[in-house]
Amino acid sequence: MFSLALEKEGRRYVELAPFLLPLLKDAGLAATPLTIQVIDFSEDAPAHTVLAEDSYVGAHILVSFLVKHGVASEEEAKQTIEEMQRDMMLPGYYALVLLSDISAQKPT
Repeated sequence: MFSLALEKEGRRYVELAPFLLPLLKDAGLAATPLTIQVIDFSEDAPAHTVLAEDSYVGAHILVSFLVKHGVASEEEAKQTIEEMQRDMMLPGYYALVLLSDISAQKPT
């Protein structure tokens, strides 16, 4: 739903880090190499509870965005969020999150 709403808004990508490099260079900054962090938030992983809660809250924040772009009604979006939350609590749940990191500084 989120990807479809982004597409309707004229955006194609959620991940911005690859697009930052030319912007940083144009600003006269030297960027560090892009790194990817992998976080396991599977059923028994230490990050599971925190990321499941963050996903639930974040999804609720997106409801108005989804409704605005006609991707789902408020009821449909909230029902999907509840299903997502139940799925994340099922035995055998397996998930990874990929986070990208890029930074820059003024050249010396």
